[in-house]
Amino acid sequence: MTKHLTIRLSLLLLLLFHTATVRAWSVTAVADANVAHAYLNNVASGSTAKTKTDVTAIKLSNYYDKILTDLGLKENASGQSLYIRWYIENADGTLANIDGKLTPATTAKGHITDTQCLYWCSTLTTTPFNSANSAAILDLNYVNAGTVGQKVVALIAKIDNTNPITTANGAVTAEPAKFQLKYSFRLVDQTNAQACSSSLFTRWKRCSSRRTS
Repeated sequence: MTKHLTIRLSLLLLLLFHTATVRAWSVTAVADANVAHAYLNNVASGSTAKTKTDVTAIKLSNYYDKILTDLGLKENASGQSLYIRWYIENADGTLANIDGKLTPATTAKGHITDTQCLYWCSTLTTTPFNSANSAAILDLNYVNAGTVGQKVVALIAKIDNTNPITTANGAVTAEPAKFQLKYSFRLVDQTNAQACSSSLFTRWKRCSSRRTS
């Protein structure tokens, strides 16, 4: 009886320790002041979401070539390391809980998620950062949360000796000191955007007609 109880207690302690270890994983985020200088790319992401379960595709892979150029990276060059942090920003600047709202478009490509952020780091996966894998690594699905004014933001850093990350037990524990790029995806309704664009074109055409006459 005592032997069985001891075994059960040992298994329970092992399970609790494992659970605590998993839950304790977190990333020390770099200070906001060190993010502010990152080159900002504002991108309008079309959305026709009507309900809280509709999905908007965040296509960061559309800017793959620009990311390489801006960071001074080359396709399939060895020794290149990249770190990306995604999050959802509310209209007031606070971070939204991403649980179930922001997920990789393709699974099993080395993405790591915590409560408010989603991460990818080339040093923690065997998936190379190249054009063949760009969509799998860079593209996300955003589930409409029904919150007006939200943005999906991607912070991108090139990792090297002057801008390292800290890792432990196969996870990033501290971010690099500097992010070079920031992509901010503003979520817009495609229907409204098209109507607005058409209206602006009509008004411009009228003004042009008046000037020529």
